[in-house]
Amino acid sequence: MERERLREREKEPEEFPERFSYDAMVKMADRVRERARQGAVLIKGRNRPWRQNRQALVKSYVMQDWNEKRQFPLQIFAHEIASQSGRHTHQGGLAIFVVDGRGYTTVDGVRYDWEKGDLILLPIKPGGVEHQHFNLNPDGPSHWLAIIPSWTFDVMGFTLEQKEIHPNFRRKVGED
Repeated sequence: MERERLREREKEPEEFPERFSYDAMVKMADRVRERARQGAVLIKGRNRPWRQNRQALVKSYVMQDWNEKRQFPLQIFAHEIASQSGRHTHQGGLAIFVVDGRGYTTVDGVRYDWEKGDLILLPIKPGGVEHQHFNLNPDGPSHWLAIIPSWTFDVMGFTLEQKEIHPNFRRKVGED
């Protein structure tokens, strides 16, 4: 009995870091709900700038984790198509509502003509869907509004491969 030791239970190895604990998840959910309660109800289009990127002239209304306060489950952005967009591939799952004008979109090499009031639904496909948009409106640019559920990036992953750059995009010095 002289050799008897006090037995202590070994600490169980952490399966997940502390940030993945139940308490941490509850706190995160509380923060998301609070952001939603305090977030903007109205986003004024005149307060959102048009920006030229590799794909198009874009006005972002709501982007995942980009909006200052509101965590919104959709990404919403507008495109202005003067002649054509760039051409790229991503997982799909995008709904595009044509606000004005007329034109066509190529989806994996197939042409789909559209006009004001039409809805373009890019399919969800393994490996993504290649697409490009063209304006046929003789009176000026066409405009459309795109809506994509943010969860698609979490569930399917987000792949984006730019195949052709928008004709008006100018690279900045030192940019890849």
